[in-house]
Amino acid sequence: MKFKILIILGCCLWLGTLCEAVSLNVSEGSASQLIRFAAQTENINVVMDSSIDTKVSVNIQNMPARDAIHQIVLASGLTMMEREGTLFIGRGQGLMDQLGKVHVIPVQYADLGELKSEVELYVPKVAVDVNSRSLLIYGTREEAAKVQELVRKLDVPARQVALEARVVAVKQDAADKMGVSWEWSKIPHDFTYNAQLDLLLAQGKAKVLSKPNIVTMQGREAVINIGGEVPVPAVSVTNSTTTTSIEYRPAGIILKCRPFVNADGYIDSVLHIEVSAPTFVKEMKAYSFQKRSVDTQVRLQDGETLVIGGLISKEEEKQFAKIPFLGDIPILGQLFQNRSSRTANEEIMIFIKARILQ
Repeated sequence: MKFKILIILGCCLWLGTLCEAVSLNVSEGSASQLIRFAAQTENINVVMDSSIDTKVSVNIQNMPARDAIHQIVLASGLTMMEREGTLFIGRGQGLMDQLGKVHVIPVQYADLGELKSEVELYVPKVAVDVNSRSLLIYGTREEAAKVQELVRKLDVPARQVALEARVVAVKQDAADKMGVSWEWSKIPHDFTYNAQLDLLLAQGKAKVLSKPNIVTMQGREAVINIGGEVPVPAVSVTNSTTTTSIEYRPAGIILKCRPFVNADGYIDSVLHIEVSAPTFVKEMKAYSFQKRSVDTQVRLQDGETLVIGGLISKEEEKQFAKIPFLGDIPILGQLFQNRSSRTANEEIMIFIKARILQ
């Protein structure tokens, strides 16, 4: 209780001298609390080793804050250093190593943001310098050594994977027959379905919609979007005011692949396949989307092909024919017109070949 009262008296004396001096008369007080009190009088930045604190007795009268802090540090047997306007207070000659400093760790290959998250498990103060591709950490020499060892293990060039995709629309009856030939046999299955597919293409029972190729690093998602964007009205209400805006939603075939290369040369991939077809609804004056999707995880050998099927689409064809002139006569002209429609089912098949780039 004696310590708290003396601190208040010292504060009053300090206020009475227009914040130019500090007066303290303390017996067996906390050195860290006295230092912080004196530092607050002139807004002095102080960094202290939180693991040390001593009891100290001081009698300071009308002394500038920095001199008062220096007096308390000497009486406590501590060490003080100043750097760029900040006072660092600790114990012993290795003060800066105890309190920590900024260490610059260069990064060559790894993603700086992801690496920062990993390093923060060891050191809480981590920053990223994009221009020099470096991590800036504030910590002790021992902490910096641990972080450097972690960076050495994680900062390695990522393997790259080439994805060759082929999107094919096959008449459903032909696709059913084609599926039988995909059964495992002594003949490599790549050769089997390629021969069948080439035959269907030649017969007009299949058509290639797209053949995109893309390269990505392992662990990074590659996105292939075959199609376009459809305008969709979005309605929002704010303070009883209704606002209609237009948003664009992707439609068509969307392929997302995140590959990982194993030490044994296999490629593990997380796949998302989506076929989205818009249909305009006159009553709503908006589009309705029919979506079919597949999510899976697969393991492929280098150069092996994955086949994804079962994505059925319907295509409606309408035909109109008439006899010239006679077909244009009102009412009677319908006798000289011919209207027909048919619905054809197609199966969207996606062939994905993954190769590891050396």
